[in-house]
Amino acid sequence: MQGLLVPTKAKQALKNRFNRRILLLLGILLLVGGGGTTALLLISQSKDSHKATTNESVAPVATVTTQPVARIPIVSTVVASGTIAARHTVDIGSELTGLRVTQVNVDEGDFVRRGQVLARLNSDVLSAQLSREQANLAGALANVEKARQPNRLEDILGLQAAYQQSQAAVAQAESNVRRLEANLANLKTTAARYQTLKMEGAISDQDALDRQTASRMGESELAATRQQLEASRFSARQAQERLRAAEAGGRQVDVSISQANAAQIRATIRQIEAQLAQTVIKAPSDGIITKRNAEAGEIPALGQSLFTMAKEGELELRTQVQEIDLPGIKPGARVTITPAAPGLKPISATVREISPIVDPKTRLGTVYVDVSAAHGLKEGMYASAQVATGMRLSLAVPTKAIRAEESEKIVFVLDGNKATRRVVVTGNNSGDMVEVKTGLADGEQIIIAGAGFLKDGDVVELSKNEISPTSDGAASAPEGQVSKNGLQ
Repeated sequence: MQGLLVPTKAKQALKNRFNRRILLLLGILLLVGGGGTTALLLISQSKDSHKATTNESVAPVATVTTQPVARIPIVSTVVASGTIAARHTVDIGSELTGLRVTQVNVDEGDFVRRGQVLARLNSDVLSAQLSREQANLAGALANVEKARQPNRLEDILGLQAAYQQSQAAVAQAESNVRRLEANLANLKTTAARYQTLKMEGAISDQDALDRQTASRMGESELAATRQQLEASRFSARQAQERLRAAEAGGRQVDVSISQANAAQIRATIRQIEAQLAQTVIKAPSDGIITKRNAEAGEIPALGQSLFTMAKEGELELRTQVQEIDLPGIKPGARVTITPAAPGLKPISATVREISPIVDPKTRLGTVYVDVSAAHGLKEGMYASAQVATGMRLSLAVPTKAIRAEESEKIVFVLDGNKATRRVVVTGNNSGDMVEVKTGLADGEQIIIAGAGFLKDGDVVELSKNEISPTSDGAASAPEGQVSKNGLQ
């Protein structure tokens, strides 16, 4: 019943103060003399005023409901930020050089399937070489059948003519090599001279580049002609062997030589077919084209990337976390990602892995979080992340009990029948509850409904819904709430 004695103590204090004032007033009047009548009048007025003060009650300014401050499980989080990036990046280029791009079928942002044609290179020269070798193979196979026949004079004469023809082909190839060697030397000299002129500012960069390209093409042509020379010499040796075998009457040797020649042509055909396949640039897997460097009409340099692809379309958030927070983050931890781009909603994700290395300069470690492009995220976007690191019991109040005043957050605590203003520091949210780090104690009653227009020290009364009659007719508050007279 301690709460019921509060009004009685207050009345006693007022009465004592009133009596002291009367005694002081009488003493003053006696000193000045002849003031008895005046003193009695003042005493009477003081009594009336005191009676009005003690009997008059202050009306409550609002009816409120309360709730006790309690401890609830709160998720501990680490706040960080980072950049959206492709999990696996693949550079797609051409294995051939010197071929012009004739067709580009995709652009940046396109999703492609494994084996889809991305671009094509000029294949006219290779197609012509393939047709020539296929014709040579047909002739070689015919020679194999012919070698199996008995040697005849006309066969020998034909072999002699073939040998002479092969010799002439060798001579022609040697002449071509010498001519191309001289041409290449001239091209290199010209390219060097144009490079010097470019450095002097006499010509444009494009002119110098054209001369360098011509020099490289001359090298390629010379290399191909030398290969043709070797092939012609090999064919001449084979023709000579066939002629000798025919003259000696060794048919099995003729058959072996013809078969070897046919096998060589087949190998050449397979090589050209492989090069033709390389003129069709295909996607190595499913994914998203994140960068396109290919343009129709250009001749890509050796090793140049034509496309960059995010393999399987998989993205990740690479976020930087302080080293003191890294031990609390585990693979599989829940993450709430908030993209900086307007219009994108926060998404839920999980930690895939934590980098084992911490930057010695920044003291930051990288945490990799798997995300999906289906949420509208794109490579290079900036986003913040809240990484869950565990649970803890912490003081919490309903979010609606918190009011913002300038740079502070406040709540009103019920103290007897008055609302007392408290400045609090909040933390993480858990549903409709918010963590309170400082400013409140466990079990204190905070005002929920009716706090919107309160000031510090306002007298309030509890809602009747919070007070239920007991068996003896007295009013008692529900568990965890404060009754009107301040009792629990």
